[in-house]
Amino acid sequence: MTLAVLMAGTPLSAQSGATGIVEGRVLNTVNGSYLENVRISIEGSALATTTDANGAYRLAGVPAGEARVRAAYVGLEPKIEVVDVRPGQTTMRDIGLSQTGEILVMSELSVIASREMNAQTLALNEQRNAPNIKNVVAFDEYNYNGQGNVGDVIKFIPGMSVVYSGNVASSLAVRGMPAYTTNMLMDGAPLGSGKISPSRTALAYGVPMSNVSRVEVNKVPTPDMPASGMGSSINIITKSGFERTRPLFTYNVYSLLRTDLPVTLEEVDVGTPSAQVSTIRRIMPSFDIAYMHPINNKLAISVSASNILNYSQGDVVYPRWNEDSLIQTSSGVRASPGVQATKDGRVGVEWKLDDRNEFSASLLYRRRGSADGVSTISANYGAGATGDRTSTQGASTGVGSLSQAFSWNQFDMDTTHGVFKYRHRGDRWKIDGQLSNSRSRTQYGSEGYPYFSGVSASISNLIIKGSGIGYGDEKYDLVPSAFTITDRSGTPVDGNNGNNYTITGATTASIETEETRSEARFDLERSFSGRIPISIKFGGSLLVDTFEIANNARTFAFRPTGTAADRLAGNNGLVNPALHLDQGTLFGGRPVQWVSPIKVYDLFMTSPDYFVLNDLTTYRNRVNNSKELTETITAGYLRGDVKLLENRLWLIGGVRFEKTSDDGMGPLSDATAKYVRDGSGNLVVDGAGKPVPITTDPLQAERLVLREREARTKRSYDDLFPSLNATYEISERLLARFGFASTIGRPDLGLVIPGITVSEPGTTSQGTVTVVNTGLKPWTANNYDLSLESYFLKGGFGTISVFQKDIKDFFTVVRTAATPELLALYGVPSGESYLNYDIVTRGNGGDARVKGFEFSYKQALTFLPAWASGVQVFLNYTKNSLSGSTTADFAQFNPEVMSWGASLVRPRFILKFTMVQQRETRRSATSVVGRSNFQGAIDRDTIAGEFQVTKHLSVYAQINDLLAGGYKDKFLIYDPNKNAPDHVRLDRMIDHGIALTVGIKGEF
Repeated sequence: MTLAVLMAGTPLSAQSGATGIVEGRVLNTVNGSYLENVRISIEGSALATTTDANGAYRLAGVPAGEARVRAAYVGLEPKIEVVDVRPGQTTMRDIGLSQTGEILVMSELSVIASREMNAQTLALNEQRNAPNIKNVVAFDEYNYNGQGNVGDVIKFIPGMSVVYSGNVASSLAVRGMPAYTTNMLMDGAPLGSGKISPSRTALAYGVPMSNVSRVEVNKVPTPDMPASGMGSSINIITKSGFERTRPLFTYNVYSLLRTDLPVTLEEVDVGTPSAQVSTIRRIMPSFDIAYMHPINNKLAISVSASNILNYSQGDVVYPRWNEDSLIQTSSGVRASPGVQATKDGRVGVEWKLDDRNEFSASLLYRRRGSADGVSTISANYGAGATGDRTSTQGASTGVGSLSQAFSWNQFDMDTTHGVFKYRHRGDRWKIDGQLSNSRSRTQYGSEGYPYFSGVSASISNLIIKGSGIGYGDEKYDLVPSAFTITDRSGTPVDGNNGNNYTITGATTASIETEETRSEARFDLERSFSGRIPISIKFGGSLLVDTFEIANNARTFAFRPTGTAADRLAGNNGLVNPALHLDQGTLFGGRPVQWVSPIKVYDLFMTSPDYFVLNDLTTYRNRVNNSKELTETITAGYLRGDVKLLENRLWLIGGVRFEKTSDDGMGPLSDATAKYVRDGSGNLVVDGAGKPVPITTDPLQAERLVLREREARTKRSYDDLFPSLNATYEISERLLARFGFASTIGRPDLGLVIPGITVSEPGTTSQGTVTVVNTGLKPWTANNYDLSLESYFLKGGFGTISVFQKDIKDFFTVVRTAATPELLALYGVPSGESYLNYDIVTRGNGGDARVKGFEFSYKQALTFLPAWASGVQVFLNYTKNSLSGSTTADFAQFNPEVMSWGASLVRPRFILKFTMVQQRETRRSATSVVGRSNFQGAIDRDTIAGEFQVTKHLSVYAQINDLLAGGYKDKFLIYDPNKNAPDHVRLDRMIDHGIALTVGIKGEF
């Protein structure tokens, strides 16, 4: 539609008569910052523009003579400046905008109120002036919980649901779409976020958060945006040195702690593999600082840094139930203390060559390290157990068991994100160029540390009875409060004493991943003057994404040739009597004495002959997890903009082309490779008709079968993606928008990194060659959105939206008889030998539809008396529905999300309450047909307050999850088609307690 208008003969010549240029910058006089997205217009004409990130504007073709320049910014008073425009000359006019009222009267002691107002107006103006439907939140507007996680801000955007790992936001899903269909950008450049498994999902806790200004979520893309934003595109925008008229230094010093644990600065032994191995402090200081300096009109710098230290502790219970018999089949508890250390840093430089040309460069860095000591003890009642809702009795044959298991690992993630930009702003031409490189590297495991990452210990042949199972919401209500444990002869067994456990094995984990996302892009825009403002924009980009993973985990058997007594923990001095005692009663009403992974490792160093390496398992771990993928995305687009009806109707349309090329390597597993073949390539069989093995050595045979990175495939696909966005200005404070876009959801990396597995001959009725289809095409969707947006209409601002996504090309399992062409296509070695096999892979097929409703609203309660002025309430609500033939493919689909709250803002203090509520979310299917993993419903509340002591110092506190008595993260496993009771669905619950953040902050 827009392109048709462009070709319809609209006058494209310059305006007749003498004209000049008006340019300048727009300043917020309340806080001394320059304003982006101020609407600048010449009254009585179609000339209009918006200010850039530095508050600058430029209007060419202004008729000579007196001109009335109008500046409008939501939340501040509009202003009209009368200027004298001279033919062929440039008239400079800077404009200051302000807000009348109490805030200005108390400007020396109103930093809090000013910050709150500026954060809201910053987000609103970017959202209002966007060419598409999107939501924006300013970082300063919402509560800071001390973890430096983008998810804690973005969860207040309509349509967002958060998947948590512990009490930390891990991944972000939008409108029910899987997280890997959402793009994550920083300053407009693709962001690499560390992962320990092949996935496109960007980890929220891996995003650098130093000196962040705001976060925008594009719900409908325009042609110059990636087509892969089927879920959405999230862009985190950092602050600019040119935002200020004068230097600004900000600081924040704080600490995060759990209120239900002893408050002490002393080091305590909690069994965490921290830098001190076993002793840490539960209360540790954190800080973040930032400095912005506009050195002159040509040069500005910004630097920032933060260091976040947190102690976390999740107390976990495992009440595993049988859905059919409705009895608890195993009962377990877990202690998982951990330490997280996050360091952020950013350096930004901006240089204006002249008024038309500007260069900028920024480098961000995040290092997140965590040490987690997870210790689990559980009782398995065994086959033939009986019971009811409150107790389980193991069979008299003594087939029950107790186990202690440990997962002590160090997680280190480094992300470096560099962006270089060039910008030219001419009267007719606009040019943008960008180079970026984002690299993330993750290491996970215990390699190089003085402990094993995993130790397993057990007591077998037991008769176990657990009684006193409750159904409250407290962690220990969910498992038995009392246990009776005997051996087969009826002799009591003390399951809390780690000395009674037999050590069965130990492991060292060592996973390394690295991802690099390098992009080059350019954008050219040509504007045409006339009665109807028109612009044409075109450009392209090249993105190269490389992902590599290696796994060198080792598995050891403990004294496999020794006696049962040789393997007892007590006979080897492997128990730490003090470990975890300060965490209270964990199992059966008494403290547990734990086997220590540190002591096991010490024994390994002094007596290595006690530990026998499982060469076969170690080899399989390494080869099966050695993978590499290089994905190249080439894109080009054409976009046209036209403004009609005196600039009240803005149409943006065009088309985008994207080509995706994948080149990957992964494991090749050919079960036939360990057998002798004749000269024709056929298997040689013995007298019994069985294949003749090349070797009888299991490891040598496995080396023949399983080969590292020998499965390699190259594939590519491409398509055109049209889009149309329309914005109609009903009034300056009320907008209607429509959006249509064709988008894609590329397969997650685990579905396209090559891998080939050939079945054992003769073990099935039909041999199979299972192939990872690197050429798997993406999901495709047609997206339709309609919204109504208000901006300070009767003191409120908000949006009402409806949307629909029609999705096709899902990922389905396809089984086809092998042909020479298919074997060659999938790169199967010795393909001719497998013509009597079936090829099993994934293809595209199926459909689904997501429909939804979104509501977002904030209202200042201006009708309240003067003493209660400054009260504001807000509500965000999203309702999604899912239908179609392949709805089970929707991991992380959330049907309902709501956030709401209220705040009282006065010049010197602020009080806030917020609540985020998510419905139960399906996460993944299990190995049992019909059963799935779910994350339980989530209610997370926050109460925060801040008081300004002086102009440069404020004190604040924030408490999280107070109303629920702590954040309780529930995981469920059940068959949605069965009507099992709620308590039977519960797989585990993690109690993270009530978190309190206290600190001081200020600015100079």
